[in-house]
Amino acid sequence: MSCQFKNECPSATGWCEGPKQDFSRCIPFLVSAVHARDDKIRELEDRPTPAFREIPIFECDRRACNKCTPNCSHTPNIRHAKNFHITHTDADGSIYFMEGEE
Repeated sequence: MSCQFKNECPSATGWCEGPKQDFSRCIPFLVSAVHARDDKIRELEDRPTPAFREIPIFECDRRACNKCTPNCSHTPNIRHAKNFHITHTDADGSIYFMEGEE
């Protein structure tokens, strides 16, 4: 049998290995290790993931696509934002925008 917490075990003498295994000495360690693991899992679950980040929405310049309708007034694409313009483009292709009139 192998313990999933073996690498964290405080048993320097190996009391959980060999012919006379004394697992009763493992119980306090295992309880605290399981609690610590569960706390870490809860911490990771509570973190916002990139899939749930807010996406900025801009007022549309009405040139975003052929699908624009009178009800369409916003876009997530900054290239079609009404009050933004390109200031410059870097050699690596990064595009920089600035709010306001050109």
